[in-house]
Amino acid sequence: VMFGSKDSFKDLKKAIETDAPVTESLDKRMENKEHAEIFTKAMHNNAMGPAIVLSEKFDFSKFNKLLDVGGGSGAFSIVLTREHSNLKASVFDLPNTCSVADQYIHEADASEKVSCLEGDFFKDELPKGYDVFLLSQIMHSWSVKQNKILLKKIYDSLPENGVLIINEFLLNEEKTGPLPPALFSLNMLVQSDGGSAYTETEIKGMLEEVGFEYKETIKLEGPVTAI
Repeated sequence: VMFGSKDSFKDLKKAIETDAPVTESLDKRMENKEHAEIFTKAMHNNAMGPAIVLSEKFDFSKFNKLLDVGGGSGAFSIVLTREHSNLKASVFDLPNTCSVADQYIHEADASEKVSCLEGDFFKDELPKGYDVFLLSQIMHSWSVKQNKILLKKIYDSLPENGVLIINEFLLNEEKTGPLPPALFSLNMLVQSDGGSAYTETEIKGMLEEVGFEYKETIKLEGPVTAI
């Protein structure tokens, strides 16, 4: 699930030769309720470990409301609000994904602190009133141009002292590894139009271009890193 199935790589040669995806894009696939449920549940367990580490390594005491943009099952929102009593969170995601997130939120008895707001983060205005935004495993699905559009929307929605946290599988600066993000970047070539794993410098550059000030990089669990 993490790096693609056998079927997703069956047309890998074509994807490399044409530099174009050979499967339907993720946003289109998420319009199918069954696929959205399978994908969201598969990503839930992958998110739990990094969420716990982030809750321990980042100081959320100064913040009150988190918007989990494209937050999927709500794993990060559930863990972060459980570990930080001052924090409430909303998952902002597509309707089919929110229906799955609502199940996880209910099962975790987190409904008083976590909700799911339906929306498309490219097409819709981002909700305001949140002082921390989370982009967890979102940027790799999109091109640099698309990511800068999204980052600018987030920048314009945050208060002056707000913070954005980005979780990604980061490539090294030479783009020769490590193996997990390199394989994941290959998966994005097959399955997305312009998606890729990025280096830390590339993400910092996108952030600074839209107005953000870089603060720190935090190693989470496995191949996941938070900027």
